[in-house]
Amino acid sequence: MHQARQSAVSLVIIIILVVGAAGCDSAKSENPLSPSVAGPIAGVSITTPALLDPPANKQIAVADLPVKLTIQNSTTTGQRPVAYVFEVATDNAFASKILTSGGITPGSNGQTTFVVVNVPLEAGKTYFWRAKADDGANQSAFADPRAFSVYVLSISVPALVTPQYGQEVAPPPVRFTIQNSTTTGERPLTYIIDIATDLAFGSTVYTTGPGGTPPGSNGQTSIVVDKPLEAGRYYYWRAKATDGSAQSAYSAVNKFLVSSVTAPPPSPGPPPGPAANDAIDLSTVIWVKGVNTSRWAVTSTMISVSYDAAHESLCLEHTAQGKWPRLNFLGDPANGYVEASQIIMANIGGQWYAGAADWLRPGNACAHVPSNIGPAKFPAEPPLSGWIPSPGEMVGFMVTTPSRLGQQGTAERSNVVLYQWR
Repeated sequence: MHQARQSAVSLVIIIILVVGAAGCDSAKSENPLSPSVAGPIAGVSITTPALLDPPANKQIAVADLPVKLTIQNSTTTGQRPVAYVFEVATDNAFASKILTSGGITPGSNGQTTFVVVNVPLEAGKTYFWRAKADDGANQSAFADPRAFSVYVLSISVPALVTPQYGQEVAPPPVRFTIQNSTTTGERPLTYIIDIATDLAFGSTVYTTGPGGTPPGSNGQTSIVVDKPLEAGRYYYWRAKATDGSAQSAYSAVNKFLVSSVTAPPPSPGPPPGPAANDAIDLSTVIWVKGVNTSRWAVTSTMISVSYDAAHESLCLEHTAQGKWPRLNFLGDPANGYVEASQIIMANIGGQWYAGAADWLRPGNACAHVPSNIGPAKFPAEPPLSGWIPSPGEMVGFMVTTPSRLGQQGTAERSNVVLYQWR
């Protein structure tokens, strides 16, 4: 009987313990904010966070590390606060994780940013990242992973095109042309040039303003400098490229001479019009080499145009040939005299472009002009620099008083004629 009573008491104790335990689990489940809540909690759903930055396949320079991972915050139907888990791996399946970081508190602006620190990211490698939301009881799915790559930023050195080393240029404005740089980065490049009176650039007289000059077309960039430069003096110039953060090394240094030739004021004369008998409307022409001579006095009439391909000789006969004033070539009597400049005009994409090609000695009508006129005579003046006339193409010609380095002497010209290239 005593043994039976003991068994009954033990059974009652076991029942009480089981009921008590069940009551505790029920209490935990009924308090969703309890740190030890049993989960997942039924009826609670958490949306997957959206990956914002870096975007898919973004390239990130080593100099821009550490990487900042930004997501659009999730929403939840539950009462528990959400935190985030970020992961970074070297493969898209996340079998080789290099980072798992949880408990990241949401940002206050609807987005959350996690900075990847204390994890070495190597240049030349691609990484994958993803994120999910977790409230300790329920969690979202992981967002679809995105890739980003890490690289070493490099910017090549721009090459100086013109003025070339030792070249004599007309007084300002002076046009400086460089060959564009290349970069492994994504930021656009701009260019900066320096001009100085000494090779070491201890006495710099001009530097391109903040931000630099945007790149030009055809792989080259031109910067026009209107800074007063002393006539008859040598200057030095160099260039570099920048993306606003990193920059290339400086180019080699070229020196140039500012011409001491003083141009007299234009001689009076009627503006061009029907009397000029121009085959091209000069008001629509873009001048890329030499001074715009469209409004110079028309004091000569073209007689003939001929081209000798065997000797690469272009001859422009006109009525004022041998009659215009002669000038010392480049202002130096030792160089002899010049009288005129040959002007060549090309129609490129429906637009006429003009440039002063060659000097002419007094009374002379012919100059050496290779058949690849553009690259040979206008190597630094796009788009003429890439223009080669085709057989049968109509090319414009006229003759002016010296205009290749700006107006020198009287401002006179012939009319414009068209010649079918052979």
